[in-house]
Amino acid sequence: MRADPFTAELKVPAARSAVAQSLSRPNSEDPVVRIPVWIGVVLRIILFFFTNASSFLQLRVEVSTPVTSWKRLREGLYLYQNGIAPYEGGVFHQAPLLLAIFNFLPPILIPILFIALDYAIARGLVEIAQYKRKLQIAEIWPAPTSDDSLIDAVPVEAPKPEIPSPENTPADSVAWLRKPASDDDVLQSTDDIPQSVHKRKNVNFASQEEDIVPPWLANDNCRLVQGDSAHAPINAPQLKPSDPTQPVDVILHPEDIGAMYLLNPYSIITCLSQSTLLFTLIAIVGGIQYAIKGNRNASMLFIAVAAYLSFYPAMMMAPAILLLSTQTSRPVMQALKSALPLFLAFLVALLGLSYLLVGTWDFLPSTYGVILSVPDLTPNIGLFWYFFIEMFEQFRPFFLCVFQIMVFIFVIPIALVFREHPLFVAYATTAIMAIFKSYPSVGDTALYLAFFTMHQELYKYMRNMFLVFNALFFASILGPLFHYLWVYAGSGNANFYFAITLVFGLAQIILLTDTGHALILREWERLHPDLRRKRVELVHQ
Repeated sequence: MRADPFTAELKVPAARSAVAQSLSRPNSEDPVVRIPVWIGVVLRIILFFFTNASSFLQLRVEVSTPVTSWKRLREGLYLYQNGIAPYEGGVFHQAPLLLAIFNFLPPILIPILFIALDYAIARGLVEIAQYKRKLQIAEIWPAPTSDDSLIDAVPVEAPKPEIPSPENTPADSVAWLRKPASDDDVLQSTDDIPQSVHKRKNVNFASQEEDIVPPWLANDNCRLVQGDSAHAPINAPQLKPSDPTQPVDVILHPEDIGAMYLLNPYSIITCLSQSTLLFTLIAIVGGIQYAIKGNRNASMLFIAVAAYLSFYPAMMMAPAILLLSTQTSRPVMQALKSALPLFLAFLVALLGLSYLLVGTWDFLPSTYGVILSVPDLTPNIGLFWYFFIEMFEQFRPFFLCVFQIMVFIFVIPIALVFREHPLFVAYATTAIMAIFKSYPSVGDTALYLAFFTMHQELYKYMRNMFLVFNALFFASILGPLFHYLWVYAGSGNANFYFAITLVFGLAQIILLTDTGHALILREWERLHPDLRRKRVELVHQ
């Protein structure tokens, strides 16, 4: 028995067959697609062992911060190995368990460890991208429920094709499709791209009403050709062609996300500087990765580790809980009630292990206290240091509260507005951390840019991509230059460097708001098919 195509259309997205075939192809198993990934790994090995890039980058303020610096970790490790409290000198501000890791690690293996961390982050991003690919393919664009024309215009006469009745319809019936006059005009020719542009108004096989060609297509350079009979349902009461206003998205290739991360200059210099931020990043990626798998315990463990190392990643609870709720088919509040105690238990256990390691609670004010109170005003790419250099001491507590609240206040609204898109919440949360945290670095930017590249379907709806990426590029070039003019050449001042960090931060804010607007616009188009059909797009060929 033949299934009704219109009934199936309500259950699966349009053009499912060709896209499903694309999904079934073992792209990730093809060794060719992993060549860029291995190029990124080999590039790190060469720069680590055959250049002095690592020693140079360890001193750069764009990469190393007081809470992630490798030189400060070596100072704390030296004090710890010589029986001196590592937090008494006021230099070391990182988690105690990092001391335990590097205390037993031979120096020759340290660069290999950081390369392995970066590669593990890339593989985790690939697995997350595989889930995003499945969501992209399974996304349903509801079919229009009305038969209104694209615009209300007086139709022109067109050739009347013979429309068979249901009783006399042959098995090889034809569907009339619009096709460009030459194959050169075809940008992408696959079964999953609807090409029908003729609007049939109340076409009923019994009544045999006329086809209508819109006026703007009357003189179009096209011809009518026979199409696959599967496009012409036999038992359907109406013929509803594919909506020409539905966007055609490029299917996401997960390996590309890993390659983009490993070849991103921000991630390369973060790895070469041996920044301990990589431990935080891999914990964040692991938390999202296991939330996608529905593994609540592992997800909360990784997020607890990330929060233990850097405090701010506690915000990643929001996307993780949304993902757990989706994957386990449980209400969000129920997922929160079951996940939050686990997160707190793991965090308390990590703090207890830290106490057993150093024998004192002095690490709390030296780690989380430094992150929250910002006593070290070493310049970085963030917004805190310049404000608090210029701040009168009596106003400092108030503005500290304002700045720290600003980091967390956006999480709940974003999670509520985009609760149907947990991966976008993960992208937005990591972007907020990278912009507003007290000691950011370019490694934070590299992570959320990897999440950004997973949302390729939003690019066509964005309005400021050219402005944003030009601003990021020029800020990345001028930042080190202005820092050199200020600190070393003495021909500039702090305003030079802070101005370019403002440009860098503003570009990131514009990117975040632009992607949020693009997602809202795309969802409006997807969920309002009848209104979507009122739009006419002019395409110049």
